[in-house]
Amino acid sequence: MKERLGATGSSEIEERLKAFIARHAGGSASPWVLRGTRAVAVLEAIGSSDARKVLARLAGYRPGDLLCVDAASALARLEKRSNAK
Repeated sequence: MKERLGATGSSEIEERLKAFIARHAGGSASPWVLRGTRAVAVLEAIGSSDARKVLARLAGYRPGDLLCVDAASALARLEKRSNAK
């Protein structure tokens, strides 16, 4: 599955695959990971300019980190939604 991550062409599919891999790689996710994932989801749901700033800052914090990738994906989805309007 890891080999297919870059070939999906969809940030949502990549995010879902990464979350699946994280959930099933060596046990369950830690409470900290779950909190971070939920926080990103809440920020995405809020979608305000302040929420976008937090997501952008988080996305650039540690490239490759699952939480940062989640934040970048959420930010991309928000941008896509705002461009579609």
